[in-house]
Amino acid sequence: MSSQLTLIISLINESETLLALAESADWEAFATLEKRRQAKLKTLDLATAQLSEPEHLKVQTKMKQLIELNEQLTTICRQQRAETITELSKLTAGNKAKKAYS
Repeated sequence: MSSQLTLIISLINESETLLALAESADWEAFATLEKRRQAKLKTLDLATAQLSEPEHLKVQTKMKQLIELNEQLTTICRQQRAETITELSKLTAGNKAKKAYS
């Protein structure tokens, strides 16, 4: 198995863990793992990888899986961001109302 394929599989595993962390709203652990995953992503170099035809097909399949996981992560993070903005707006409005009556 090529080192690039091994790296992609590792990234998939980390992406799956990130999904679980996002779903449980463990954002501190999420941020730590995401930094590590981003560093690994930067080392991914498929342009110069020497792959056999079977390895190429495996890499292609695994990259599709990684992209799907990334899309899921993006969706969850955007939803959480929107929820956080809504909650922050409510708090700000509450504080303004409190100050108005003080």
